[in-house]
Amino acid sequence: MAASTSLVVSPCASGYFAPYECTRIFSPPVPSCDYSDSCLYWTTDKYPILFFQPKIKPHTLALVFFHGNSSDIGDYHSVLREISVKLEISVFAIEYPGFLGLGGELSESSICQRVIDGIDVIHNVFEFDYNAMILCGHSIGAAIALRAVADNPSRFAGL
Repeated sequence: MAASTSLVVSPCASGYFAPYECTRIFSPPVPSCDYSDSCLYWTTDKYPILFFQPKIKPHTLALVFFHGNSSDIGDYHSVLREISVKLEISVFAIEYPGFLGLGGELSESSICQRVIDGIDVIHNVFEFDYNAMILCGHSIGAAIALRAVADNPSRFAGL
């Protein structure tokens, strides 16, 4: 399947990502969930962050997840909820521009900016220190997490 848009994980003005080139990406898939999910936090820029927080004890660490090309945050709903419950950890998934049918340009700079903005929302709204965030991902999402941590190793708790 030829991509109609491209994603390149590379430099951002913030310094989160180092030079790196990527060739193709899939177009965003048909949305896997609707917008009424109570586990969606809507930012002031009107993009969703899927989140789960344990009810058992206060949360000290946050797992920040980035999905792969041919999926969206809704595809990981049950898996991320289970991780939150089993590990008693807060879990967040930041959606990319153009996914979930929400519009927005899917590009290197827009993905990069969304990651930065999403991490800042987790810090400012959910009150997690940056050094309490563990970044992870699936497929291209793993490359996004890897780049963010590799370029800022002392900023995050881990990968």
